[in-house]
Amino acid sequence: MSEFRQLTGPAIDLGQMLTAREQRVVNQTRLLKKYPEATLLCGTMRIPGPIKTGPKLKGLVQQFCETIQKQYKDKLVDQLIKLEAITGPEFYFVLNIAPKQIKQEMVCFEQGNPLGAIWDLDVLYWESEQLVQVSRIALGAPRRTCLVCGQDAKNCSRSRQHGLLEVQLKIEQIIEEGWDARW
Repeated sequence: MSEFRQLTGPAIDLGQMLTAREQRVVNQTRLLKKYPEATLLCGTMRIPGPIKTGPKLKGLVQQFCETIQKQYKDKLVDQLIKLEAITGPEFYFVLNIAPKQIKQEMVCFEQGNPLGAIWDLDVLYWESEQLVQVSRIALGAPRRTCLVCGQDAKNCSRSRQHGLLEVQLKIEQIIEEGWDARW
């Protein structure tokens, strides 16, 4: 149990996180091999540190998944939703939508929703027998910003500009302030 109000799940170790990442690639590959003409929307949360879960996070992911199911019901081909993973909730939606279109819509969501900052919404497709990810840069969208200071997230992460506790407290704040303002 953690000292936080929102990040209340079990602590995980690096091995568990790496295994979860490998399994995500397996799931992505399996789904896109099965539906090679489709686009895959894969979502997780941007939560550093050993605690990746909590009831509100699970609720947020569940609500987001319901929104995707409703918004894209005519384009939805398949799905895999894992709300109970100790490494954090994750989901996969196979959609009959152009990859750049869905990525643009997800970038708009990330930028326009109070909780968008903590989502990691990847869009992938299958080409030449491999996974291809649509980047924000390919769309001309700005890079992700740091949750704490608003600068380039990758630069802050690489340089460890902010301590883990500072980032976790910011995530707590984002969840608490965004909970009532959800989509």
